[in-house]
Amino acid sequence: MQDKSNQAGIFTKIFNWCKEDPLLKIGALFVLLSIGWFLKNTFSSGLIGPVGQITIGFLVGAGLLVAGNKFTKSKPNVSTAFTLIGGLTILATAFTSRHIYDLLDPTAAFGIMVLAIIYMSSQAVKNNQYPISLIALLGGGVIPILTNSPTPNYISLLTYVFVLNLGTQIVSLNKGWRSLSIISLLITFIYSFSFFEIYPEQDTTVWMFMGLFYLQFLYNNISNIIKKQSIQIADIIGSLFNGLIIIIWIMNLTPEHIQNFLFCGLGLMGIGISYFMQKNAQFKNIFYTFLGLSLLYLGIATAQTFDGTTLATVFALEALILVYLSYARIKDYALTHLTSLSFAIPIVMSIEHLEPRNLEYFLNSPSLIVLITIALTTGLASYIIPKLKPKNDNYPIGSAVLGIISFLYSLRTIWLINESLFQSYSFAKGVSLMTYTLVGLFTLWNGTHNKQKISTIIGQSLLTIVTLRLLLTEAWQMTDTYRMLTFSIIGILFIATAFYKKNK
Repeated sequence: MQDKSNQAGIFTKIFNWCKEDPLLKIGALFVLLSIGWFLKNTFSSGLIGPVGQITIGFLVGAGLLVAGNKFTKSKPNVSTAFTLIGGLTILATAFTSRHIYDLLDPTAAFGIMVLAIIYMSSQAVKNNQYPISLIALLGGGVIPILTNSPTPNYISLLTYVFVLNLGTQIVSLNKGWRSLSIISLLITFIYSFSFFEIYPEQDTTVWMFMGLFYLQFLYNNISNIIKKQSIQIADIIGSLFNGLIIIIWIMNLTPEHIQNFLFCGLGLMGIGISYFMQKNAQFKNIFYTFLGLSLLYLGIATAQTFDGTTLATVFALEALILVYLSYARIKDYALTHLTSLSFAIPIVMSIEHLEPRNLEYFLNSPSLIVLITIALTTGLASYIIPKLKPKNDNYPIGSAVLGIISFLYSLRTIWLINESLFQSYSFAKGVSLMTYTLVGLFTLWNGTHNKQKISTIIGQSLLTIVTLRLLLTEAWQMTDTYRMLTFSIIGILFIATAFYKKNK
């Protein structure tokens, strides 16, 4: 069973630690400040030289660490305070000796700081003290800055960051302090700007570290979830952050011709992880997170591979595939409903095709393909979504909206096809309105015969649109011959419904 304290957020943990023996913490802060002032005053007055000051600083820091270790069992809060003060004192002393007095070279300063951080981390794990581990991680994150190497070695820096992440993730996995991984990921992202210093001269090295960092945090994230059999907000934030960082890296640090393959690979891998996660009800939130990232990866890959009208068509087909897989493979009604939102992108992209620039060539234009694809895919999705609907639930709004969109796109496509086929405006409009009438009557009959309320409403709405269009527009714009013919045929069809109802 996981310790409940590990479920708390980072700020809650720090607050809980601070409110335990607050006087002790305040006193420790005062002691730390006094040590700094003492070293400053001795330097200003010349009583103690640089070597003496640095020696005193290291001795005081080491003494506090020893004292902290001594009080581990008897007074854990005192042990924590002494360990924090001792570790920070050593870091500050090493920084002073390197930056101000130049007594230590970068390697020596780096080694001393790393040893202090390792000791603090071990004490944090040993005494179950999250604040110490947090300070140790932040200290480890700034060590490369504190050492101030005159000739930066970016490969060594990235290797150090990888090792720092590895140590942090071991602590996170063993103690359940998952928020440490987020801070570690942030540190990694900051230092990843060094990629731009060595790219493209050392592109292979950059790609290697990109992959290592991404897989490192992905593995840590999944391992924590599986080991603890629970989801924390830190897992979701970490997954999203890691996913967004790899997008930034790929788009800025890899050749354009391989980016779509990388995003496809990430998308497929994410879908595999999502499929695994959805089998456990406890992992539902992280399942949606990985699935969302996977769709984002695939969407980027699609956008980089296709463009223009082809892109809208492919997006619509991908949206239909998502809805179908959610229904047929995962069998999750909520997810099936949710994935229908992916139709928003192709629908928005297709709006411009509702008013083609040249009707004469509409039948041979990509606009026709886009409109037909949107009409068919949204219609199929509208048919699929309700199949998993629980008996007591209302008809899904998403399905209704997609059905309406499919219906409207179908009507508009018919209208544009007739305008393209027939040179006569009046004849084209007449054919379209008669077609709408037949569709509306059939839909109305199907709704009343099978007691389908939505079908009935759609049929009534379409017939109303036909009536208003005839009276408000076509009655004034059509030529006399086509006006009489259109009104006569549609009028006869309307009258025929009365005989159907009477016979029924």
